[in-house]
Amino acid sequence: MLKQIKTILKTAVLIAKTSPWNLPAFIGSRFLEIVQPFVTLFFSAKILDLLTQGADRPQVVQWIIAGSAVTALIHLTGRFFANLNSVEGMDLFVKLYEEMSAAMMRADYSELENGKMREKYERIVRAANVYWYGPWEVPGVLMNVTEGLTVVISSFALAYPVFVPAEGNDWWQTVLLVALIVGSATYSFFAERKLYQLKEQGLEGQIHDNQVLNYMDEYITADKAAKDVRLYQQQNSIRRFRDTFNQKMRQGVGESRRRKEASNSAIREMFGRLISFAGYLIVGIRAAQGYFSIGDVLLYAGALSRVSEGARMLVYSMQHVAMQAPHCQEFLDFVQIGKKTKKRSEEASVARSTSHEIRFEHVSFSYHGSTKPAVEDVSLIIKSGEHLAIVGKNGSGKSTFVKLLCRMYEPQKGHIYLDGKEIRSYSKEEYWKILGVVFQDFALIGLPLAENIAASAQYDEKKVRRCLKDIGLEEWADQLKNGLNEWMSAMEGTAPSGGERQRLALARAQYRDPSLMLLDEPTAALDPVAESEIFKKCREITGSTSAVYISHRLSACRFSDRILVFDDGHIIQEGHHDELVQQKGTVYNQLWQAQAQYYT
Repeated sequence: MLKQIKTILKTAVLIAKTSPWNLPAFIGSRFLEIVQPFVTLFFSAKILDLLTQGADRPQVVQWIIAGSAVTALIHLTGRFFANLNSVEGMDLFVKLYEEMSAAMMRADYSELENGKMREKYERIVRAANVYWYGPWEVPGVLMNVTEGLTVVISSFALAYPVFVPAEGNDWWQTVLLVALIVGSATYSFFAERKLYQLKEQGLEGQIHDNQVLNYMDEYITADKAAKDVRLYQQQNSIRRFRDTFNQKMRQGVGESRRRKEASNSAIREMFGRLISFAGYLIVGIRAAQGYFSIGDVLLYAGALSRVSEGARMLVYSMQHVAMQAPHCQEFLDFVQIGKKTKKRSEEASVARSTSHEIRFEHVSFSYHGSTKPAVEDVSLIIKSGEHLAIVGKNGSGKSTFVKLLCRMYEPQKGHIYLDGKEIRSYSKEEYWKILGVVFQDFALIGLPLAENIAASAQYDEKKVRRCLKDIGLEEWADQLKNGLNEWMSAMEGTAPSGGERQRLALARAQYRDPSLMLLDEPTAALDPVAESEIFKKCREITGSTSAVYISHRLSACRFSDRILVFDDGHIIQEGHHDELVQQKGTVYNQLWQAQAQYYT
């Protein structure tokens, strides 16, 4: 339990840093809400005693005024905290999700590609949305602890005379009350623990199902799928698929949990009524014997009616700590992903220059779960200013080579050097500054055109226009309603065509003034004429800048100084187009002949 308490407190510290007023507002509003009935009960009992004992009117009025003033003050202060809590609660909700989003963006690409990060994210979100687990509930956990302690302490403080035998033979009354309270607390403890176990089973089983349903939601709302859904009438298949998963998620553990919750509620209600009945019985007997006044009866009976509730709250709050702690720890671990452990002073700086040499030395890499290397024992040099083409069949290792070159992955064997220095000695952020990359599956964000190209809200307009001109989109941009401020989104502005999107991606890469241009299938959405123009333009705008082209279409090879042919994770050929195409029976010759036959 101590470990779980520490986890909750660590999460509370994070919340206090993220949203400083959230915890005081949340706990303050609930604390005052809990205390108010006890304050009202105390003053009511006192005033009732004064009236029945024939006290002076001024004395009674003083107690009435005092009780009203204290109650009003508690109510108004509670409303203030409640209003503050409604604002701070939303603020906390947003900021904690921002923490998770930041972790997703910091995470290694390998974690995202293999789905581990998405699975962790889905688990945290699912636990929060369905079962109310996670850091968002920590204010509630602390409130439950506060509430349970407040109710138990207040109840016993007001009703303690009931637990003290009035005469020697009244011990059975104390034993009866204590037994009922302990029984209620014990049952609540084991019942809540069983319910927690059922919830955990449900959560584990629904993580995958929830991911599948999310995929279906994304599929039916995606522009790319809309035509297929309608042409092939996939609606019925999708509906049947969703119904099957929804039924699966409702059955099994869910039904067991609902039955358990219903029985828990009924038994807790029974214990509460038994304690209230025993309390009224004992107070009534002692009042009849002359030990308690009428005000005492009101005070003690009212306090005892809350004892069962307070004991249950206290047990539940501790069980709640045990329930929430693992999910809070998952969140704490998640938001730490990708945070730097290396001091900046220990990281080398990459010189801003167009002259860089990159060397692969016996590099090998295998994907997680695969026994076969995606690239194996690859050695090569990308010389300063060189234009290099990488070709090969599907699955030959080209994409993995690109990811290693971009440091999306790190070599498992061998080394990569930048200007003679091990590439790991640079931070990834520092290294990425020298790269201008266009991936085959690149993404443009729904922001203004200029911000997409500059990848920043602060940009050089002349430079943006120069990049647009270089890739042949200056006239297109000028025709947009809002020019460079046009949003790249069908909802808010203009949705570029496939070819326009690829040209914009090239402009974005060029805007960085990179030392190395890396183009992974940059012309996949272009026709052959446009493709030829783009490669010519790439050759012009890169000039003395190094460039690496990865393409299935071999037209890029004619614009390259050197060609590397990948096959089964190895470099099997190297040279210029004119010499490689003459090597009969080789992979390059086969690729060239397969494409050339359609143009002759």
